[in-house]
Amino acid sequence: MLIQNFTVLRRKEKFMRIFNSLKFRFILFFSVFIAAISLVTAILGVRQLSKTVSDTFAIQGVSIVEKAASLIDGDSFEALAKTMDASDPYYEETRVKLLQLKEFTGCVYLYTMAQVKGNIWAYVIDGSAEPYDTEKFSTIGEEEDTSAHNEAFRRSLISGKTESGGLVYMKGWGWLVSVYTPVKNSSGRIVGIAACDFDGKYLHNTIIANEKRQTIIGGIPAARHCFGPVFPAADFFSPRQN
Repeated sequence: MLIQNFTVLRRKEKFMRIFNSLKFRFILFFSVFIAAISLVTAILGVRQLSKTVSDTFAIQGVSIVEKAASLIDGDSFEALAKTMDASDPYYEETRVKLLQLKEFTGCVYLYTMAQVKGNIWAYVIDGSAEPYDTEKFSTIGEEEDTSAHNEAFRRSLISGKTESGGLVYMKGWGWLVSVYTPVKNSSGRIVGIAACDFDGKYLHNTIIANEKRQTIIGGIPAARHCFGPVFPAADFFSPRQN
């Protein structure tokens, strides 16, 4: 028993000498560095996937909202935004045009809004669905707080140009990739905004799945590099016996 305890003590002392050695610390530092590189590469790969898909939606969305804006007469839209009269012939005529455009493309929502006050905006003409589809259709005059909308919403109002945003979660609507363009009257003043949204739920789920997979893939070599040197250290540094 005394010999066994002495042997264990000698091994502990030997391991501590190895652990405190400069060579071991260098290997451990290098292993942690490699592990970090593996994890960062995995994370960047997932983010690049998100950006690539979002950019693809954006390219398609730009053509959709700009086509939608071309179907809208700015002066008539401005007048409609003041009355919010669903019986106005211009409302139904333009609603049908926007609905046809939406059905021809791959977006899930296509609509127009006008500012009420501050961040409160109201839907004017919604081409997302038929009026009986209460889940997708927003009635004229229905108000919404846009403070949580994609930042591209505000950029479009400031720049006066078409702006696209990345994947964003919107309460009541889910994960969306949105594109916006201003609606202008004959004098060039912005009187509203036209927008199209793409369903980002599949993209979001794909990103989460890839994050988990890449973390596992990157984590295995990371763990091996981090902890691998610790366990075989004694054998690695011990002199070979002939």
